[in-house]
Amino acid sequence: MVARTGRLPEGEYQGCVALAGPGGAVLIERECATFTVGYPDPPFLVHPMNGDTVRSQAPMFEWQPVLLPAMADARVGYVLQIAEVNPTTRQAPEVALSSNILHYVEPNLVETSHQYPVGGLPLVSGRTYAWRVQALDPTGKPIASNQGRSEIWTFVYREPESEAQRTVARVELTASRDTLRFAGDTARYVAQAYDADNVEIVGKTPQWRALGTT
Repeated sequence: MVARTGRLPEGEYQGCVALAGPGGAVLIERECATFTVGYPDPPFLVHPMNGDTVRSQAPMFEWQPVLLPAMADARVGYVLQIAEVNPTTRQAPEVALSSNILHYVEPNLVETSHQYPVGGLPLVSGRTYAWRVQALDPTGKPIASNQGRSEIWTFVYREPESEAQRTVARVELTASRDTLRFAGDTARYVAQAYDADNVEIVGKTPQWRALGTT
């Protein structure tokens, strides 16, 4: 693990040393000292909040920095990763980030915020996306606990209604009751419109009329 990651795992250690001469004569007996290896917390995600709905094609991602000890002399770099979560398989967000082709990745960040570029792969309305941030040292090795990785949060992108030009694929009517009990009895219907991706079209008021009074 040390050879692979370039660092000791967190925990308590004992280091020992002895000094011997060319002929094997012990010059200094074995002496030991204990020490503790600990790493700072990984980045903490701030925005967009977990489960948020994002209505901009260029959202701003923000997180709290990794706080290193005052004596540490290392520059922290951040990697932002975004992956689409497959809704048909009820895919877990962590699986999406580890196995799917990333929707977007920015590997060379020094600030604790990053705006999704206008030229990036467009976000698709109604889709869920998982994102996380990893903190690395200048050599590309994790500089915080949990391999430098933050929690995984998700957000849903919804196209702004003012810009949306979506075709209604189906309308679902839900009645407050399914039986009219007497003459003059009424039932209230709620209409919900959905597009071809089965995403509800909100912000619009469906209107309809009866073909006959009976």
